[in-house]
Amino acid sequence: MKSNNGQYLKAMGRKIQDARKAKGLTILQFANMCGMDFSNLNRLENGQKDCHVLSLKAIAEALNMEVREFL
Repeated sequence: MKSNNGQYLKAMGRKIQDARKAKGLTILQFANMCGMDFSNLNRLENGQKDCHVLSLKAIAEALNMEVREFL
């Protein structure tokens, strides 16, 4: 089961990145909006980092989206 985790994280990160770019936000602007560290958000968008559900909630709120849209 764990073998799919990397693919799942990359797909989720790609959805977050696509939504951010669609809003015309740089990653630094977006990190500030979410209250996240730039490097952590960058790693998340690149599928290199898992995130806490509350971080995902902050991301969704900053984009005016629902958490489920990233899953």
